[in-house]
Amino acid sequence: MDNKAYLDEIAVKGKRKGNSGPILSPAVIKLIIVAVFAVIALAVVGGIISNKNQEAVQLYEAIYQRMYLLADDESPFIEFQNSLYSSDLRAYNISVVSSLQSTMSTLASASTGAGFNADSISSKVEGEQRAVLDEFIAKMEEAKLLGEGDVTFAAEASYQLSSLIAMEQEARSKVTDANFAQALDDSIRDLTALEKNYHNWTAKQK
Repeated sequence: MDNKAYLDEIAVKGKRKGNSGPILSPAVIKLIIVAVFAVIALAVVGGIISNKNQEAVQLYEAIYQRMYLLADDESPFIEFQNSLYSSDLRAYNISVVSSLQSTMSTLASASTGAGFNADSISSKVEGEQRAVLDEFIAKMEEAKLLGEGDVTFAAEASYQLSSLIAMEQEARSKVTDANFAQALDDSIRDLTALEKNYHNWTAKQK
């Protein structure tokens, strides 16, 4: 073999080595792609679940905080008690506060199972619920000046309880803790009856 033929043969072998094919086979590449998409899907699902859990916790906090504001010493149900002329409304108010305080005690005991701390409500939830109660108080202050305190109070009390019941019903569809769920069921039953009292009283005034 002359020198030219020998060099040509070396060149051909070099090309064959350089073109030996891809490092990864198509099957391996497919597996890698599937794995990447699986990781992304898990991350997305995990994020959705986390967001839903957080939303549920905020709802439980909102219910507890609304009850607290409706039942504490500065609650409209106590603050305006002596300015109401109707003895029926005053009696309803006492029942509402008693029911809320009892429910709060049960919810606080079951709060860990529901995933939140009744002693550490987020500032966001506190602010939102305080704004709702402040509006109630503002309407009552104006109604007193107009001599419409009883009628306005009955309407606002009915609205507050209806709103709270709706929140409880939504929470009931999310909660898995048995004790927390039972407390919500009992509260929904009791508040529905109490709300009806205010509703019926208002209807009689027309």
